[in-house]
Order: sequence, then structure tokens, then C-alpha cells
Amino acid sequence: MRLHTHADLVIVSINANGLNVPEKSRLIRELCALKASIVFLQETHFCRDMPTTLTSRPYPEGYYSNYIAAKSRGTAILFSHDVPFQLEEQQINDEGRYIFLRGKILGTQYTFASIYLPNTGQHKCLARILKRLTSFSSGILVLAGDFNVPLDPRMDTSRKCSSIP
Repeated sequence: MRLHTHADLVIVSINANGLNVPEKSRLIRELCALKASIVFLQETHFCRDMPTTLTSRPYPEGYYSNYIAAKSRGTAILFSHDVPFQLEEQQINDEGRYIFLRGKILGTQYTFASIYLPNTGQHKCLARILKRLTSFSSGILVLAGDFNVPLDPRMDTSRKCSSIP
């Protein structure tokens, strides 16, 4: 079934914490069960010099930003076979911290951004990334990621507080 309206989009964001062989097939099964149209992934842990094999029949189109120095970090955006995404431009980060895609779905302009922030200095890193994203984006912006900050430190941390500004 092809996407008929923008309201039919199901967007999922996952910190994969590495996608080795058994996790890949498990992830695809989970995404199919969720009927995900667009998937934002963080911590894919793919090597830049190795071909990425995450795409599958249900998710034939994938875009990746891999860390060039090691098998860590990494972001990706996958599109279901039901989504007629037409890529116009992409921007990737050699440190595997983000990927930006600009293109159209059903004639509407979108910018998709998947971001993975470090464990420290998140606010400075995010400011740099958002500056780049602001100059890149047009149309409807869909931003997802792992920002490595607790939403509510009282609930999301063992110390019940956060030192992150």
C-alpha cells in the first residue's frame, strides 16, 4: 500500500546501540510491526568503509552518516517502500553525529534530520548542528535523535538532578 496522505506517515526514532547481524533482522521485524514509514536511527555503529546492509524489502531506501574513525556512533534515516521520497540533497557528518535529508513526499518539501549527541558537551554540539541545519532546511522539518540529556532529571536520573545546562 502506497502512502496516500501526509497524515499516514508513522515516524519512529530508535537508539539502536549497535546493529550487528541478529539485531538487524530483529529491528526490521519491529519496524514492520510498528508500520513505520520513516525511521530515524542513532548509534548504528556501521563502519564508513563497509557497505551498509540494513536496507531490506520493507525498507529499501536508507541514508547513513557513519563515524570514519571507528565502529561507533552513526545515524541513519530509512524510508518504507510505501513512502515515495524524492531526495534533493543530503548532508552527512564524518563524526557520525547527524544526517540531514531534503526532498519531497507527495509534492511537499521536507527536511529530515537524525542527530546523535555526545555524552558531554551536548549543548555546544547541538548549537553547532542546529546552525548547520538552519541553513540546510526548507519545508517541513522533522527532527529526531538521541540528545543524551534527561527530559526530567528528577525521574530520568539516579541522582535526581542533572549538571547539563
